Amino acid sequence: MHTSKTYKILYNLVSHTFDSELRIKIWQWLVNSSNQEEKEKALLSIWNEYPAKTDANTYLSLKATQEKIKQNKSSHKQYRLTYKLSRIAAILIIPLLSVIGSYLYVKHNTYNPELIQCFVPEGEKQELTLPDGSIVNINSGSILIYPKEFKGDTRTLHLAGEANFTVKKDKKHPFIVKTSSLRVEALGTKFNVQAYSESDKIIATLENGSIKVNKIEDDENSFILSPNEQLEYNYKTGIFEKRTINAANYSAWIKGELNFINMPLKEILATIQRKYAVDFIINPRLFTPDLYTIKFRQNEDIDTVMKILTMTVNGLTYETDDDTITIYSLKKKGVK
Repeated sequence: MHTSKTYKILYNLVSHTFDSELRIKIWQWLVNSSNQEEKEKALLSIWNEYPAKTDANTYLSLKATQEKIKQNKSSHKQYRLTYKLSRIAAILIIPLLSVIGSYLYVKHNTYNPELIQCFVPEGEKQELTLPDGSIVNINSGSILIYPKEFKGDTRTLHLAGEANFTVKKDKKHPFIVKTSSLRVEALGTKFNVQAYSESDKIIATLENGSIKVNKIEDDENSFILSPNEQLEYNYKTGIFEKRTINAANYSAWIKGELNFINMPLKEILATIQRKYAVDFIINPRLFTPDLYTIKFRQNEDIDTVMKILTMTVNGLTYETDDDTITIYSLKKKGVK
């Protein structure tokens, strides 16, 4: 039985027992450089002892997170942590994956005492004004890291999750958003970037102005987007796909709307999970290549969302138990 104060704090963080304001403060304490060894030991202990309440895709989520975290291979402590997480992937739960995956991403890429870490929990959104006057809307389950003051030749931020940027013009200081794999540069524009650690894809969508997108390690090969264009990068295949869309549909989440356009069920559920802070249990055999287009009204309640979703995706039903939603096949309800 663990009695350390650090263990108790992190256990309550993972268990979502703190209110949102306190969770943000604890997140900032977690990524601070003090007592890192004690924090890592506590996270590992929680990982070992947390109840086995698995999502059907937790192993794939862990693998995606590990591949996208830029790890320092020379750190023996970090290697033990990564190895341990891989070994017990079978009992992984999504909330703990989110906390530890985000922690690793921040720790090994961006820690600096002059940086501000803005952590937005699942079920919430946040709007903030950056030091240069640019406006950022941050979606649920996301982390945005930015300096207290922009210095040097660029205005650079780090994003894990989804955010929408309305950039203040400053031609002398390019505005740059870095994700785990891509670099998105703008001068004066409005655009959306989606880069969740559990997803295979990073998506940049331009509403107005222009942006340049390229891989972090590749400055020569870049894509220039015009308004109502979207660039999708699959980091597993290395393939880019550029398409013309209605960009307003992809930033509707700022107003509390849910718009799914030609999306598979797996990605739809991942978005609903972040927005409503719920957990899904579903047999992966129920995921098919079928694509769905569904638009929900502003701030629709979760029960209405699930009713419409299961009517749209033929052959599914669901049951709700607190914050856990189990999805069944109508043909064989005994198979979750």
